[in-house]
Amino acid sequence: EPHLAGFYAVALIPLLMGLPHVDVWRQLRNRKYKPQAILSSMPNLGSLVVTIIAAIWIQNFWLPIIARLSGGILAIWFSFRLARRRYGIALRRADVTRILRFIIPLMGAGVLAYFSGQGMTFFIASGPTIFKTISVEQVTLVLGVLYVGFRLCGIPDVVGSKLIQATWSPRLARSQDDPPLFRKIMLDMQAI
Repeated sequence: EPHLAGFYAVALIPLLMGLPHVDVWRQLRNRKYKPQAILSSMPNLGSLVVTIIAAIWIQNFWLPIIARLSGGILAIWFSFRLARRRYGIALRRADVTRILRFIIPLMGAGVLAYFSGQGMTFFIASGPTIFKTISVEQVTLVLGVLYVGFRLCGIPDVVGSKLIQATWSPRLARSQDDPPLFRKIMLDMQAI
């Protein structure tokens, strides 16, 4: 069934999010912010282009899945292109223990944040029962258009916040010892 294949494809998204090369974040230690800025923005912009092109041929539930998958694939590609070190996997007991001690208290907040962001999903899932006067196809069409509009409205916010985080925040942190420069950078950032 095509819908079942769509669920399998959605399950690939978290896997793709875990595969980018971490050397881009390691380069931040040496104050190299350009790779992080590129990695924060280009997969989102590339995913938008892929989605617009795919929308010409595809007008069904696969379009948002293609958008998310293309963003993950582009993030992996950009991370490996921008990396300076070889990719390697290592598991050290001391690091795992330290990471778990940091992560376990945050899990409750993560579960709460996950369920607070699922309102749109619950609304879409209950669409046919809410709108009993129109057909299921019309409900699906209306909710699909609403969902695509919702996702497209969020793109400038995501790209803008990631660009500010990757470019302006490090400069702002470096300039704290120079109050006039700090004020200028802060005003420039707020003007955006």
